[in-house]
Amino acid sequence: MKKQFLIFCFVFLATVSYTQNYQLIQPAYEQHFLFVDAINTSPNYEREIRSIRIDSVATQGTETHYYNYKILEENFTAINCGAQHSDSSWLGHQIIQSNNGDYVFFNQALDSILIQTLAPLNSTWVLYEFGNGDYIEATVSSIDTATILGNLDSVKTLSLQAKDASNNTIIHPMNNEVLQFSKQNGWIQFFNFHTFPNSPVPYNLVGSSAQANVGISPPTQANIFDFNIGDEIHTAGEYRMQFAQWQYGSHKQIKTILSKTISANQDTISYTYERCLASVNNDGMAGTTDTSYTTDTLSQRIVLSETNNLDQLTHELFPDSMGYSLTSIRNFATDRRQKVTHHHYYYDDFNNCWTLYLDIWPRLWIEGLGGPFLNGFYRTDMPVYYKKGTETWGSPLDCSTFVGIDAIAAVDNSVKIFPNPFTETATIQIEDFKDSDVWSMQLLDLTGKVVRVVDIHTASFELHKGDLLAGVYFYRVFNSVEKGWFVGKLVLL
Repeated sequence: MKKQFLIFCFVFLATVSYTQNYQLIQPAYEQHFLFVDAINTSPNYEREIRSIRIDSVATQGTETHYYNYKILEENFTAINCGAQHSDSSWLGHQIIQSNNGDYVFFNQALDSILIQTLAPLNSTWVLYEFGNGDYIEATVSSIDTATILGNLDSVKTLSLQAKDASNNTIIHPMNNEVLQFSKQNGWIQFFNFHTFPNSPVPYNLVGSSAQANVGISPPTQANIFDFNIGDEIHTAGEYRMQFAQWQYGSHKQIKTILSKTISANQDTISYTYERCLASVNNDGMAGTTDTSYTTDTLSQRIVLSETNNLDQLTHELFPDSMGYSLTSIRNFATDRRQKVTHHHYYYDDFNNCWTLYLDIWPRLWIEGLGGPFLNGFYRTDMPVYYKKGTETWGSPLDCSTFVGIDAIAAVDNSVKIFPNPFTETATIQIEDFKDSDVWSMQLLDLTGKVVRVVDIHTASFELHKGDLLAGVYFYRVFNSVEKGWFVGKLVLL
């Protein structure tokens, strides 16, 4: 009898578990989705982690209304505004759940997107309707089990097909795409409902706060500055002043962790590290070059409880209200999570929106490597090598020699102009010229105005005075393939 009772309990519990309703939204947990951008293939943004975190819930009769965390959303179509603070995230404006298992999402035009979570296999319904009567039909194409984030789960798949008002199939990017959700995890795969149905790039579940050690979640400040004794981070970069491009420089640096101390309350992490730094700074107007070589021991202190801009979800407004960050995955020796922080907004009280600063280059903070790193057009500072335990990536620099300092200082000798000063004609020679590269030259007067642009097709060519007035000019020779600038001063007598 006891054995029969246990069998009954097991079957009953299994039946209850199996018949549990599908919950698209899990308001008690953060959920994280991988979004692979097929258009923006920059390693900063190509594999982005976007999240669901329900910040507010409201009940109206038999309906429950959910609102995802507000995001700072770029909006360059508005005059004087670069971004707007909006609750219209990738989940749409809001989510309405009914007692019958239906969920309604809304795109940016407030058109509804209907998901019937309790629909049986092979059933169909109008998921989305266009203004002209065309629509996207959803079909429950499968109900199966699968392992999701390490646990067996019941998964329902919806297949999409666009049709016209006469129920004929029509061509649309959403055709044959699928939506997937499960009983324990909610959404497994969905699309950007804010721009639906125009963005057929899926969001795939990769992590949840319900299982902290399973899958992928945004890195915290502790993850980013997780160094250990013996770790090495080698970086290299260069800069050119945006509005004074005759000023430029480069550097190489090796950072080696020497010690690590964690406070008793686990809140403060202190490091000492050896720094080996070689740098060069050039001033084309003054004709000076300053090089330096430094080895020293420095300290770094990380207080995890202090307010920072590294613990926010993707596009969530910073505590200082100056921008947002996003989480993405960067491919090194192994995948490493990174935060890309954008500090280039401030709130414009007159226009009631966020507008841009001039310095718009994002900062990168990489799991286990620290930061900030830079990868902008006028300024770069990026890892070229690291060693963490037995894991290595890239090509190491050599602090014992650092002969590269001379090569850095001489880099702009790749472009030679003679005679300089000149009266009628000067010859420009470009070393390592390749026909496959695309070269151009700009001449600027002392006010910074571009007075001549020359397309370059050969390694050596002549620059003629023409209508140029006598005086001092600055030149910029640009290789658009190698992304290299060569800057200097030119005098016309």
